[in-house]
Amino acid sequence: MNDAEFIVRLRRSSPRFESWWRSTTDASPGGEPPALADALTDLAIVIDQLLDRDKRRELPALLAVVEEAYHTGTPEQRLLVRRHVLEALRESCALTGASSRPLEALLGPECRAAWADVVRA
Repeated sequence: MNDAEFIVRLRRSSPRFESWWRSTTDASPGGEPPALADALTDLAIVIDQLLDRDKRRELPALLAVVEEAYHTGTPEQRLLVRRHVLEALRESCALTGASSRPLEALLGPECRAAWADVVRA
C-alpha cells in the first residue's frame, strides 16, 4: 500500500486517530499532501492514549493496520513505523515507567519482532 492508503486505513480503523489527525492536519499549511512521518508521529500519541484508556477497543484494529503495513510495506515505510511509532512508544514507556507488556501483547508478529529490536537497542 502506498503512504496515502496507509494513512486512510489508519483513519478508518480508529475514531480517535481520525479525530486527532483532523485536528492536526487542519492546523497545517494548506496544499501540502499529508506526510506518513507526521501521521505516524500522531499515531504514536494516539496509541499511547489508547493504552491508557480504550473504551471502544480501537487499539487492536489500529495495530492490525500497522502490522499489515509493516509486513507488506516498503523499506522506507518500515523504517518510519520503527522510528515514529515503536521508538516513540519505547521512549514514552521509559519516561513514564509504564509497562510495555500491554502493547507487546497486541502487536502482530512482525511489529513484535521489531519492538524487541527497538527495546534491545
